[in-house]
Amino acid sequence: MKKLLIVSLFLLGSSFSHAGWYGGITAVFGPVYGYGNYGAISYSPTTGSFGWTRNFSTLWEAEFYANQYCGTVGCGSVVWFQNNCGALAVSAVDSGTYGWHLGANRWLAETGALRECSARGQACAIKGWACSY
Repeated sequence: MKKLLIVSLFLLGSSFSHAGWYGGITAVFGPVYGYGNYGAISYSPTTGSFGWTRNFSTLWEAEFYANQYCGTVGCGSVVWFQNNCGALAVSAVDSGTYGWHLGANRWLAETGALRECSARGQACAIKGWACSY
């Protein structure tokens, strides 16, 4: 979610990219990353179940609810992230083989997860991903 951040600056001679000068007030447009914004992905290699969360205020909440959404006894958090993205890739032929990765966006997280999984097994595919900003 993008929010508007307005910063009051009374500095003469300052220059800002992507900003506008309005009589002593500089308006800066762009995403504002809030406190928290945790996410997690849980996975059970035994059952293949998974769950994910995003935008929780604490790491504990993100992992707790990811495990709840996974829904089976063998679920555990395989990756957590803050103001970032995470992805999980799972092998279709090598039981229990998976890889995870973090990235600044979905593509980077998924690409890394596929690379990690493929280093350990064959026929890997993305099982889940989430971003938390």
